[in-house]
Amino acid sequence: MDARRAEEILKSPEKIGVRYRNNHVWIESVNKHHNKAYVTYLEKKNTVEVEIDHLREEGPMD
Repeated sequence: MDARRAEEILKSPEKIGVRYRNNHVWIESVNKHHNKAYVTYLEKKNTVEVEIDHLREEGPMD
């Protein structure tokens, strides 16, 4: 994923599925200058900083 798309997902009124290392995550913030994002693991509820390139979009969630 690129930083532009990560920001679009963050600002979207729809719930869009995103994975990081095969885990479902929620994008909390995006830092385009450093190509990083803070994401929260949906199952573990912990927040980590990750490379945006490692995020994978899965499409709309129910």
